[in-house]
Amino acid sequence: MLRDNGIIDEEAEHLAHCIRSNCNLTELDLERNNIGRQGVKLIARAICNNNTLLVLNLNKNDVDDEGAKELSIMLRHNNTLSKLCIANTKVGKDGANVRCCLQDFYFYSINILITCNIGASCRSC
Repeated sequence: MLRDNGIIDEEAEHLAHCIRSNCNLTELDLERNNIGRQGVKLIARAICNNNTLLVLNLNKNDVDDEGAKELSIMLRHNNTLSKLCIANTKVGKDGANVRCCLQDFYFYSINILITCNIGASCRSC
């Protein structure tokens, strides 16, 4: 568990390397860190080719709309992840629409659960 460790974008690069080379990791709890746009991008790209990770918790990080877009790209390439948590982040209305589109996209494929507390309404994808 790496929750509440003050992880920043620069350290996320090392974490991304570990994710790419790890074939046993099933859950990654990064809640309450300082991972921002660049860190999310590195982690998301590492998860694209990971086939063991089931849960990614990025709650209470500095994930913004661009980070949400990187996560959406990752989810289109990864069919193993079943839960993505991005509550209490900096994701705004644009990110909320990414989330809504992903839920529609994955409804019939892997039934991914995306937890989020965005108060924005979803517009058509």
